[in-house]
Amino acid sequence: MMGSRFQRLISEKLASQLAASTADSAKELAKLAEEETAWTIARMRQQGWRLKARLETGEGVFVQDKPVGLHIQLAAPLYRRLGRSCNARGWTKRAAVSAALERYLDTLEERGTK
Repeated sequence: MMGSRFQRLISEKLASQLAASTADSAKELAKLAEEETAWTIARMRQQGWRLKARLETGEGVFVQDKPVGLHIQLAAPLYRRLGRSCNARGWTKRAAVSAALERYLDTLEERGTK
């Protein structure tokens, strides 16, 4: 599994200054932006991330080769219902969702559906 994240490579302030710069100051600001980008990339490498792509938006896509969990988004009413149910039973939401998924997969296997 591979984790990924977006990270701004240069500050928004510097990006807006660079976009509004004139020819005279553009080279100087571009050099400053590259230095800031190099610093950000080095910091992310120290944390175990590697740069996969640089976007025109001033962000970078970083990836990390390590196991990641499953992230899901639930509709707000279902999420609140899950929270109430877990609080009443003293469970964590993660434990409840894992148990429900295991039961569902067991049911599929019993039916012979794969």
